[in-house]
Amino acid sequence: MGQLMYESFLFKVFLPIWSWVAITVTLAVLVVVGSIIYSGGGDPFDPLTLVSIPASTIPTTFIATYWILSKGERQRKVLIEKQISSFKTFLDSQSTAILIQREDFSWYYVSDAYQAQTGLSSIDDLKDPLHGCWENRDAETVHKDREVLRDLPTGVVSELAEPLVFRKAMGDRLYFKVKSKWIENPNGEGRLLLNNLENITELVAQQQRIQDQANILENQKEELAEALEKQVELSLAVQESNQALIDSLLINERTGLPNYRGIKHLYDVESTTAQIALPGQPDARGSLFLFALPKFSEIQQMLSLEVAAQFIVGVAELIKQCLRKESVLTQISADQFCIFTHADKSMAIQDGLLLLNRSVVEIAPHKLPVDSVLIEAPCNQDSTLDETLSRVFLAYQDALRLKRPFHRYEPGLTDRRKESTQYAGELERALENGEFELFFQPKYSLQDGARSIIGAESLIRWNHPADGLLTPGQFIDIVENSNARRAVSEFVIRNSVKAFCELRDLGFKQQISLNLSSYDLTDLSLYSVIDRLINENAIGSRDLQLEVLESDTSHDVDTLQRAIAALKVYDVSIALDDFGTGRSSLSYISKLPIDTLKIDRSFIQDIDSSEQNQIIVESIVEIAGRFGWKVVAEGIEREEEAQVCTRFGVAVGQGYLLSRPLRFSDYVEKLEREKSSHSV
Repeated sequence: MGQLMYESFLFKVFLPIWSWVAITVTLAVLVVVGSIIYSGGGDPFDPLTLVSIPASTIPTTFIATYWILSKGERQRKVLIEKQISSFKTFLDSQSTAILIQREDFSWYYVSDAYQAQTGLSSIDDLKDPLHGCWENRDAETVHKDREVLRDLPTGVVSELAEPLVFRKAMGDRLYFKVKSKWIENPNGEGRLLLNNLENITELVAQQQRIQDQANILENQKEELAEALEKQVELSLAVQESNQALIDSLLINERTGLPNYRGIKHLYDVESTTAQIALPGQPDARGSLFLFALPKFSEIQQMLSLEVAAQFIVGVAELIKQCLRKESVLTQISADQFCIFTHADKSMAIQDGLLLLNRSVVEIAPHKLPVDSVLIEAPCNQDSTLDETLSRVFLAYQDALRLKRPFHRYEPGLTDRRKESTQYAGELERALENGEFELFFQPKYSLQDGARSIIGAESLIRWNHPADGLLTPGQFIDIVENSNARRAVSEFVIRNSVKAFCELRDLGFKQQISLNLSSYDLTDLSLYSVIDRLINENAIGSRDLQLEVLESDTSHDVDTLQRAIAALKVYDVSIALDDFGTGRSSLSYISKLPIDTLKIDRSFIQDIDSSEQNQIIVESIVEIAGRFGWKVVAEGIEREEEAQVCTRFGVAVGQGYLLSRPLRFSDYVEKLEREKSSHSV
């Protein structure tokens, strides 16, 4: 505001000055012209007339002109003084301190606000207002600042990097934020430096109070921490070793790795550094890996607790070899490790941990395989440690259900688990109200040229009254862990047999296959259901096919071998589903009395462009042929994939290219259309 007032002041001063000059020149001309006319006439603009002016009139003319100019100059000076006085009055009315310097940095003006705030009464008392009482302004600093200001263009504002600190006579300190700007001198003699000193003493004091309060709180925090530490030490004083007991709370005794409490402790000790990326911390961006050993309990039961403990120590050492310096390894439970790492290191660590699967830990005389499951979840500042761990464990349960050695947490998994928890309480109602329904996905012959339908796979669906049609992935894991498991399995078996009989009555000889879990295969009560349905409905040889997931064979091959052999007594066909996704060896599978291999869709996808998938599928077909097994390709979605499978000798195809799963009525209609087209 002060600067604007000063620029307005310059405009008002210079305009009257030029006005007076113009008036003075005009009057001088009029005096000369008047003299000419008074002296005898003539043309005042004729040079001869000017030469003929009487000499007696010239002094009078110059005297008049001088008098006019002198009067104009006096009036101009009076006007300038009035304007300067008004401007100084305006500056003195401002709360902001103002200092004005000449080009040689001598003092031109000091406002009343500056004098009032600093206690200095006049320019004579100031001597050097930017030195003297200023604690952070020595001669060298002032000299450097003036060198910078001297080169500053007119009208450009310069601000000191740090506030000036003024020490008053009583010892009090004032803090000023200084902005400087060159302006034109109203008398035309060079420039003036306008310094605006904003008093920020209260702001600095407020910041200091905040800092003091923060220091007090920090001290209180430290005192409280010390008090708590002393309390812990006192409570453990009766024990043989205080430190050993504290360590046992934070660190696993055998592996020396932080446990769950130790992870919590990391937040207080190490999360303030840039070494690790813990969830919930500012700028956290990394990954949390869960390295789990689902078969660890078998080692404890079959061998001993000591061997199992040594095995865990060996696994911990293998994991350490895969980690980078910035990563943190912890042991969250007896058979589970957690690894925290930065995002840019996660891929390399993931590859290393996956290579550990099926490696061996030697504990003489045993060679124990590291049969592991690896889970990954993101660490970020929006999630707490417990939330991130919860997500990892949800993904781990998903991996166990899907029989996957590696699995990533998906953002919707938590919501789906909540939905599944809700569905668990609705299974009994769904059975009573007939909400379950079987869909049928046709299987096509790939070797007869016409791609005719040779059978179908029955797939359960849930017509949920609120959420619509649900697929097995949304509820089947809840079914398998509920009391409704047997009832749902029996529903699938009964309705699959019913569908076969209705198709037979319509003149369609179609094999119907249905899925059984490892739980179903060991449930002897279901065997009697299958036996009764086969006998009651006169189902012929291999009209009914039971599909078993390959991943289920890795649990207990001997038990499953006996179960499948028992089912073969009923003259049903047995298929190994999703072949290639499990971890069982061919030596195990060769012991199972199966008839069909269903190649998982992951090997069929893009088989026309993937040489690796082509080699795998061609090898499976060759091996299956030697064992007398039929091969089914799952997940065919493109014509090119179907053609490659046909060329490699795959007998049967199944997938969305050929047909989606259909309701029974739609499946019958499809069979009738095919029958009509063949009869034409």
